[in-house]
Amino acid sequence: MATDHFTLNGILVDATAELRERWKSYRDDFGPRNDEPHDVIQEIADAAVPVYTSDLLRLAAESNDLATATPEVGPAFDGAPTPVNIIAANVFEAIEVGLWEEWQRIESEAKSLGETIAHAECEGYERGLAAGSWVVDGNTSEATARRLLEGIEDGDPEILDGLPSAPLSGEFADDLTPRDVLDWYELGEDDDGADDVLAAFEEGFARGVIDEVTRSARAILGER
Repeated sequence: MATDHFTLNGILVDATAELRERWKSYRDDFGPRNDEPHDVIQEIADAAVPVYTSDLLRLAAESNDLATATPEVGPAFDGAPTPVNIIAANVFEAIEVGLWEEWQRIESEAKSLGETIAHAECEGYERGLAAGSWVVDGNTSEATARRLLEGIEDGDPEILDGLPSAPLSGEFADDLTPRDVLDWYELGEDDDGADDVLAAFEEGFARGVIDEVTRSARAILGER
């Protein structure tokens, strides 16, 4: 169903969609900790208020409260207490309230996504530890163990590239795929945060491999 942009509900739909787009594409607009939406909300609400008298009167006809309530911010535009200015100010406040409610939903989703990302990283780390345990065993020589340790410490690509990697390649029948990991968290490939979840899993896996290879190699050399 097409949105009627000349109703208050239609304006709110467009405004909340813009807030989500700003959050998705311009995260820096929300402050260094991504928790300062006040300026963005005011900017979107201000831009969403119709400027034509006919549109404002149509909104007031839809909801008499827009014409009769006293706006906390005072009359809009030039500040004169005219009916149109009062309607515009009430429209602004209604949009602002709707945007703050949407922001609460965005914050809740972000918290949930953060927990999902942290869980995916832990899951990747545990699987990385298991994969790393196959690199060094009782048959590994001290020379090999020392070469592995030095390569890891130096960031030697030849050593690092030889460690288990690409847990989501799907190259073999029993390999995980990105779809497998996303299914754990009931996410689709196009959902917000899907790429972050997959990246966290892979980063955790890589860290788990390195930690386990390092631990095992040091054990071979009698180091702690």
